Amino acid sequence: MFDAANISNILLIIASVMLLTTLFVVVLVFFGRFFEWFSIVGERYINSIGFFISCEHCGAKLSFKGTNCRSCGKPISKNLLKKYKLRILTVLFFELTFLFLIMGNILVASIIFISGLIFLAYERHYTKIIIDSSDPEEKA
Repeated sequence: MFDAANISNILLIIASVMLLTTLFVVVLVFFGRFFEWFSIVGERYINSIGFFISCEHCGAKLSFKGTNCRSCGKPISKNLLKKYKLRILTVLFFELTFLFLIMGNILVASIIFISGLIFLAYERHYTKIIIDSSDPEEKA
């Protein structure tokens, strides 16, 4: 009888760990999809006010869709697109901060502001990594 209670506790622990792992993966996928959707909406908004990224080769306006430039057909740098997405997220989070401040939601505005600062810091760090990796002679 003692063994049956012990086995049921072990099975309960295994089931709860599996459930927590599944919930963690679902939350990660949800946030990944949310930020992808948010960056697409941000791209449309940022492009509508005139802030856009241009091709390194021909200077045409770029989009997140596809991996090649629409006008010249050359591949778009993944580093450039990631930097652009991070900038869009940063700008939109700061704008959402002011929107929530105007609405009077100080707690939500402070959380969004801190998220914007995190995106800004990561974008600057990522840009520094790209610059350092492209100029190995300067480090020597």
